Amino acid sequence: MVARSPAQQAAAGPVRPACGRPLLYPVPAAELPAPLRARVTPGARFAGAIFPLDLPPVRRGERYAAARLAVDLRHPDPVRALAVHADTGEFGLPPDGDATTPIGWRARRAVAGRLRSAEWGAAVDGAGTSRFGWHFADRRAAPDLPRELAGHALLEIPAGVSTLLGFLSAEADLTGTGRRHLGPPRPQGFSVPVPGAAAPAPGTALWLAAAPAGPDVDGGVAAEVLAGLGAHRTLPAPGGARYAALPPDTDLPELLTTLAAAGTHPRLRFALHRTLEGGAPAADGLGALLEAAAVRAALAEHRDAAFALVVPDALFRDALVDGDGPPDPAAFRRITADGGAHAWLYLRRPGLPG
Repeated sequence: MVARSPAQQAAAGPVRPACGRPLLYPVPAAELPAPLRARVTPGARFAGAIFPLDLPPVRRGERYAAARLAVDLRHPDPVRALAVHADTGEFGLPPDGDATTPIGWRARRAVAGRLRSAEWGAAVDGAGTSRFGWHFADRRAAPDLPRELAGHALLEIPAGVSTLLGFLSAEADLTGTGRRHLGPPRPQGFSVPVPGAAAPAPGTALWLAAAPAGPDVDGGVAAEVLAGLGAHRTLPAPGGARYAALPPDTDLPELLTTLAAAGTHPRLRFALHRTLEGGAPAADGLGALLEAAAVRAALAEHRDAAFALVVPDALFRDALVDGDGPPDPAAFRRITADGGAHAWLYLRRPGLPG
């Protein structure tokens, strides 16, 4: 018997995307993002859930253009997705970096190697319900999705539920020699035990950095401004920046309200960052935010801006997205920081709200 290549096997018989068994890990209520904690059901438990999706080999000349993974949870007492994440940075796993949230730390420990950074993105739906999913599409000009994908969600589970039950379905589109659609004949059922109590996670620390907006600004001003905002023992960083740890009980919305109201002169770049105890040095993450090309371009375009502020994706979603400012959360825009992680940029400009 002559062995067939993966391409020959794909062409010879039916192939379909494979939904892997969901992987759950416990999440204490105290670690949920503040906007979610305000909406949870009393007495419920919480878990992070990873839903793997493996795409089969393709024919010569074909590429994956898109894939869809859908989850349908089936319980008399409703289990729902509190959050459905479009990428790992939304819950604290930035590309090529250490976890910045306890949830990100737990996810990495639970499924080491499965949640990797990639150049694809996902559109999500179904947050707040028992039916949710992801639509993966490549961000590059030439479609070519990775063969291993995964969706991540935070689940709310009633106290009496010991096993997570539901169905998974997946489909994919290929391009190249033609257009081809792959999908399973029927949804795939699953039954997964709900995890017990969570082990302690590392503590977190908040950091604030300031740097001159341009070479015409004295770098010593950054340290003075940080001290005025309550930061102590500032440390030097590349490019004339200074950074310092914030007190553990810092109220971030209040800090940003103070910053937005005061303004700065001369112009500065600010960055907020969060690290876990024992994680990567704070200077690395702060530098990636401060030096983002989008930040420098925005300041160069808007010479009237008093300052720029950059906040990592997970920290913005955890602490600022539901605030009423100032600054107004709607005044932030999403950017890509150095290293590929998503972040949020706010420019303080005269005459504009927030």
